[in-house]
Amino acid sequence: MTGKQVIKILYPARIWPEDGVYYVQSLDLDNGFTFGESLKEAQEMAVDVLSSLLSSALAHNEPIVFPQQIEAKDKDIYLFAPNAKVQVALL
Repeated sequence: MTGKQVIKILYPARIWPEDGVYYVQSLDLDNGFTFGESLKEAQEMAVDVLSSLLSSALAHNEPIVFPQQIEAKDKDIYLFAPNAKVQVALL
């Protein structure tokens, strides 16, 4: 893709294993909590929760919380983009 730049809004979340599941906590969204039975499922759930919270804020004309600038240096910090529909609405 020459001449085109892909822009993604990435939100950081902490994922950690505990009691046989992987917990997810958004670092920017107050209600951004979820979990999964595996790391992969926890990551998928993180995208679902992120997309749902942002979609709801957009639908209700609530202020959008944009992500803090953070690098995923810690092994338990992951960066997630909301689904494509929400990405387009945010951009």
